[in-house]
Amino acid sequence: TNVVDAAGNTVEALAGAEIDAATGRFGGSIAFNGTGSRLSTPVSPRWQIGPEDFSIDFWCRIDAYSTTGIQPGGILFIGDLEWSGAFNWGAWWYGDQLYFSILGSSNVSAPWTPVLGEWNHFTFARRGGWTMMWVNGVLLGSGQQTSALTTTGPVTLGADKHGTGGFLNGRLDEVRVLSGRTLASTAPPPGDAFALDADTLVLMHMD
Repeated sequence: TNVVDAAGNTVEALAGAEIDAATGRFGGSIAFNGTGSRLSTPVSPRWQIGPEDFSIDFWCRIDAYSTTGIQPGGILFIGDLEWSGAFNWGAWWYGDQLYFSILGSSNVSAPWTPVLGEWNHFTFARRGGWTMMWVNGVLLGSGQQTSALTTTGPVTLGADKHGTGGFLNGRLDEVRVLSGRTLASTAPPPGDAFALDADTLVLMHMD
């Protein structure tokens, strides 16, 4: 499967991740099988965001909970981490809690329970040293995170970098990373596909 990043990053589909042209939130989506399939993009200067403001947002549909891998049922949406515990940063869900973590010790978390088979829009953003998490335009949690967001290994979506845990059984669409800009906290979920602009580091339409 060839996944195109409109911002120019290399993206590799691994272990059965594939584009499904008919099931996206806007057009196609990338389908994950819940047993280790994932997208992987190598380390590049784009991922060295440092202490700056940023926004990461995407659409996700969770179809079922995975029953395999380390700590079955947890889901890594995007990050540079090992599900067993060693990581730089990541956005993930486990045990009815949504998390964004930097360096493994600075967690922002909030309770959230998905409805299987429904699309949800997620935003993880930092402004002035505070990280906030929204689902469908509703602020769920926030906390102070001043550590630099840096990447030393591949950034993966749908499972951890080694394919050992955090398995998504579902779909992702419209994955976007912005540097130096935080999306408006009152913004409703986007009603159309994202557009490339000067602040965009990553933009995957999944078509």
